[in-house]
Amino acid sequence: GWPGFAAESGASRRLFAASSIKTYLLCELLRQLDAPDIVEQLEAREVALDSSIWSFGSPTFNPPDLSGVVSARTTLEAMITRSDNTATDMAFKLAGAANVRRFIADAGLVNTQVPDSTRALTGYLFGAPNYLTISWDELLEVVQGPMVQPFLNDVQTLASSAEDMVSYYARALQGEFFQHPQTLHE
Repeated sequence: GWPGFAAESGASRRLFAASSIKTYLLCELLRQLDAPDIVEQLEAREVALDSSIWSFGSPTFNPPDLSGVVSARTTLEAMITRSDNTATDMAFKLAGAANVRRFIADAGLVNTQVPDSTRALTGYLFGAPNYLTISWDELLEVVQGPMVQPFLNDVQTLASSAEDMVSYYARALQGEFFQHPQTLHE
């Protein structure tokens, strides 16, 4: 019964959004697998967990102490519930960064940008010329030096705006991006 109220200031300002961009990645991967049997698909799909994918900031898939094969569902749960960056890079490998960017563009989110991976982001921030293909051992070396790029940049970043997030969540949580209710539930 309260009258409507809206406050807005700089809603379209692009800001470093950190791990909040992970839901765009989750949504795109779920869109790719959208089906009544989404849970079974996620549990059956195997993802490699090894030095080819390890990234810093991984409280669940703790490199270099953990390797093997996990389900896509476990990967997504680690990415969302623990903000695990190795899991995020595993999800990027499954969904494809280009596909996530296409989804973001198609959704009209003009101030949102995702990196190729969190490993590429870290490599770029620390000035690695091979940031797109940097190995785990090379990443361990490069982070010993100074950070040379700002977190908010136009190459590898985690950026969005309040306007984009409100637009996205208002539609995503209502199921606009999925055809099957099972996908929205998941």
